[in-house]
Amino acid sequence: MGWLFGRRKKSEAQQTLEQLQAQSPGLRSPFDVAPTADAPAEVPAYGSTDFSLLVEDVFVITGRGCVVTGTVTAGVIGVGAQVTIAAQSGGQSDPYQVAAIEAFRELRETAQTGDNVGLLLPGLTREQVGRGDRVIA
Repeated sequence: MGWLFGRRKKSEAQQTLEQLQAQSPGLRSPFDVAPTADAPAEVPAYGSTDFSLLVEDVFVITGRGCVVTGTVTAGVIGVGAQVTIAAQSGGQSDPYQVAAIEAFRELRETAQTGDNVGLLLPGLTREQVGRGDRVIA
């Protein structure tokens, strides 16, 4: 009695794969991992790329300003940067300065792609921005 996993004979799938690789040497195996897959993603420097945040919620902090929360879809932003609101209807607002950035109850100096953050924008009103709008820089 032999073990199933101890076969020495090549399976039909392995033979077919070898034949295809011999016919098309440029094809790679789906199991080959790109060399950059394990390398950490390079984070762009602040201000080097365009910034975009998709607005999910808006609320007002009395005496401080309007907070827009959402996910950063592109770029890097920092405290003090100038941003505008790009409405779904196509219009753009006046520029606003980012007074603070917060993520999960922690103040931050910058936010980058993929972060869920809240941006404090003094001078902005709740009526000027809504869910689905974009904050861009």
